[in-house]
Amino acid sequence: MHVSFPASVRALAICSLIFLLLLTGAAVSGCASELSLEKSVGGASWKRSEKGDFAKVEILYATDRAKRDVSTPELYFGGDRKPASATLSLGTVIVAIPRDHRMASLESPAWWRLELTGDPGKHVTVVELKELGNDHFQSTLQRLANQSDDGHLLIFIHGFNVSFDEAARRLGQITYDLGFAGAPLLFSWASKGGISNYVADSNSIETATDDYSNILKQVSSDFSVKRITIVAHSMGNRLLMALLQDISKFENSTRSKFKEIIFAAPDIDSQIFCQRVPAALKTMNATGTLYASSNDLAIQISEKVSSFPRAGATTDGVLTSPNIISIDASATNTSLIGHSYYADSVSVISDLMESIKGVTPRLRTGLSPSTVRHRDACSEGGESWILKDRLAR
Repeated sequence: MHVSFPASVRALAICSLIFLLLLTGAAVSGCASELSLEKSVGGASWKRSEKGDFAKVEILYATDRAKRDVSTPELYFGGDRKPASATLSLGTVIVAIPRDHRMASLESPAWWRLELTGDPGKHVTVVELKELGNDHFQSTLQRLANQSDDGHLLIFIHGFNVSFDEAARRLGQITYDLGFAGAPLLFSWASKGGISNYVADSNSIETATDDYSNILKQVSSDFSVKRITIVAHSMGNRLLMALLQDISKFENSTRSKFKEIIFAAPDIDSQIFCQRVPAALKTMNATGTLYASSNDLAIQISEKVSSFPRAGATTDGVLTSPNIISIDASATNTSLIGHSYYADSVSVISDLMESIKGVTPRLRTGLSPSTVRHRDACSEGGESWILKDRLAR
């Protein structure tokens, strides 16, 4: 027997089905067609889609990771290293930033909201990845650097337990939050992306130095690049520390482009840091900024495993040196683990913004002087500051 339902009931059933499909991420992605370009903010262009408004941030990448699944941007590169005889993979990534993005947030899908995949209207999402040949990579670098008045190149080196996708999303977020208008470049070394892979990641970053030194020399010597800022996080500071030794040997015309070197939560032995970093910065005539925190659980664990103090800890005060602005970020509002405060804290992002703009520590809104010295201070002198939490009442 055929049963006929009223039109209103059928419409309600169809709407309910569509709603369930959207919740489970099963809706056809092709339905989210782009409607129009709206405006540009810094280096990000706004687009409107049926999934919501989002900004598109274009970043460059160089990676020694082996390819994993080339059918999707999120899984394009995995945690294994490329063959020793192969060159770095070069290219660009487009990162979507949702219109309702909050500063210092890396909006991500949540399983408890039944969000199985990234939605550019809600989440910071990699929406496009392109591999480029060396010449095309270089011309793209020039185009992006020329978007800024001073030919600015921002290089980001991620830390331990980070996938390529997460690193790209993080640099997209940082670029957008800083209002950075130049060329953002990701150095994504082959982290396994797992908490249990600390030793494997330590080995991988040791093998990466030569490849990244070569690409760093290539991009820094480009005529369009006139100013360079490097931000390294956690274990990524080990690669940065090795690169500083090479930068100090570059031609003076290239070496002088390196203006700001940011050490965020460095997972480095304090004494090794003191032996290598200040001298390299002095040769480069560059300013170093060290962010450390007593609430960084990952650094605390690293100290226990290694049995030696880390440069990113403040157990005995923040590490100081005449060539480095040392900042204790312990008071800033951050996550439970407290290791990603360099990008998860509005206070740190705001301070980074002022630093890149050339504002001296005494004139920055969130800093106050500190007189506490680290037991392993690199030498006499150096500036030590405390960063206040801007969200604290």
